[in-house]
Amino acid sequence: MSKPFFSPLRSLRPILLCAVLPVAVACAETPVWPGAQRQVIIGFTAPTDGKARPTLDAIEKAAGIRVRYVSALSDRSCAYLLNCPASDAACEAVIQTLRHTPGIDYIQADQTRNLP
Repeated sequence: MSKPFFSPLRSLRPILLCAVLPVAVACAETPVWPGAQRQVIIGFTAPTDGKARPTLDAIEKAAGIRVRYVSALSDRSCAYLLNCPASDAACEAVIQTLRHTPGIDYIQADQTRNLP
């Protein structure tokens, strides 16, 4: 019985996998670097499941940018990451828009993100 022609490549598979996998994972989501996102606390008018897809969709639709749930602080407030740099004027416009969105009582910068 002869060996298959590609058997020498069999030993290269783990090496190729290790080389390609990080690239594939890196391309899966928008790269994040310090300052590229702004963490905020959103206070809702009524108790809200902040991580529920309909809630995230409503916030993203109002904001016009991607929003990622971070954590619940109470039954009416949650921390989120806005996909905009804190220094960007457009990010301030997004926050102002969210302040005037029905169902949202307040939005403020989450200062705990800056703690060591």
